[in-house]
Amino acid sequence: MGKKTKKKCPEWALLPETAQYLRKAKKFTRKHKKKTKMTYKFPQKGQSGAKAFLKVRKALIGDNTPSRNMITFVTVKGDKYQNKIMHDMENVNFIDTEVYPRVKWMEQEMVRMMGNLYNDPDFKNTKGISTIGSSEAIYVSTLLHKFKWESRNNKEATPKLNAIYSFNTHVNWDKATRWNYIKQQKILPKKNDPSSYVFGAKEVKKRVNKNTTCIICTLATTRTGQNDKIKEINDFLKKYYKETGIFIPIHIDAAIGGFIAPFTNPKLIWDFKLSHVKSINVSFHKFGGTYAGMGMCVVKSDYTLPNKFRFSFNVEKTAESLDKHMRKRKTKKETFFGDPHASTHAKLTKQIERRGSIGGEFSGALDDWYINFSKPSAQIVTAFYLLNHLGYNGYKKRMNKCLKVGRYISDYINSIKSYHTPEKSVFRQINEPYYPEIAFKLEDYNFPLQKILSILQKKNGWTVAAYNMDPSVPDIVMRFVVKPNLTLNMGKIFVKELREIIEKNRPSSLKK
Repeated sequence: MGKKTKKKCPEWALLPETAQYLRKAKKFTRKHKKKTKMTYKFPQKGQSGAKAFLKVRKALIGDNTPSRNMITFVTVKGDKYQNKIMHDMENVNFIDTEVYPRVKWMEQEMVRMMGNLYNDPDFKNTKGISTIGSSEAIYVSTLLHKFKWESRNNKEATPKLNAIYSFNTHVNWDKATRWNYIKQQKILPKKNDPSSYVFGAKEVKKRVNKNTTCIICTLATTRTGQNDKIKEINDFLKKYYKETGIFIPIHIDAAIGGFIAPFTNPKLIWDFKLSHVKSINVSFHKFGGTYAGMGMCVVKSDYTLPNKFRFSFNVEKTAESLDKHMRKRKTKKETFFGDPHASTHAKLTKQIERRGSIGGEFSGALDDWYINFSKPSAQIVTAFYLLNHLGYNGYKKRMNKCLKVGRYISDYINSIKSYHTPEKSVFRQINEPYYPEIAFKLEDYNFPLQKILSILQKKNGWTVAAYNMDPSVPDIVMRFVVKPNLTLNMGKIFVKELREIIEKNRPSSLKK
């Protein structure tokens, strides 16, 4: 018997996930109808790399194409240098910053850059940490304001603690408040009233009290691309503080708007210019341009971190950092000793040397408000690359391109008229005009929206979000996210294909 030849991986499987790849993959699976069986058992025998790779690619066939995904905000395409950095840094764990100190330095440089962008007057002393998207930043921010409430009031948290925010926020606010035993003072919408999808001073006045940890405002709401009335709320809280002596901070969830508004509407007042705005979270992996897994929590320079964010524990040091002669040879900027999570390594080193062996040879008090996830450094380094590569003008140019494509699509959506009453529009646009997140409230409930979007996805691969705003109201909203990868030409293709589907699904009595 002759030797068995190893099966080669088909050429189509090595292609990037493009339209060509999908066509060839579907053709291959139709020809080889054998389906992958679910065994629910850990494999006993291994497979060749080619076989295992093919199995993975076949399992992914049918998933939507990322470039036509208009539901999520996450970056789907980077440039060649960004992709190279991602590859080069994929095995570097950020938490090991004693071993990889320059990544920590990059992170803190970006904190100061964002403090500058968000108008912190003393941005050189802005505090902040990188997070795994805005979800971790939301959790950290909830703890920050809970512990600051305790500091201000000189007592432990009570079951009466509360936070005020809109229903139109990220679901992680519900999780963070519930899991930290903070009462949710949620502001619900009114029927057929898009202005009630956001809130202002009037709603805060009804709910605020001495047990309020913070007011959570959103810059570019996830579902509708609107802003809460941040300046109005800040003005009310200033007056409230003057009358009662109770200070209530504002946290801004700028996961989406934080990388758009500063470039498309720089005159908008929403950030650290306002006296009660003390913390901001932002997602770099949305309009910041990194791949998924990069966010940041930024705290204004005049807002001290609470004592509960400080820990004492043994610090793991490298042999290099323990060698006095090696330390002397380093320049000041390259000196990173002590724990990776210390806000300033030099100060911590002095603390450790001064304390000597108290509480262990290398123990110290640290500002440690990470949740200590192991996480790749790749996203942090690519974020640093993008801030330096694009700069303010580059981001402005990028966002304006998105707005141009968004306006082309929204012009068509606004032109769609009701089948039965041609003078009436099917949709009403409700997003802020300077956001490439375009949202429409459905006005004509006879319009077959669900059917049309379903065909658009199955036939053309475009995924578009549509949802009920809240169980308390029947309002339906459709939303398109125009990311930097969506060119004007792709926008024209999208409109053409959507128009064809809408025309084909008009009631037969109204077809020409």
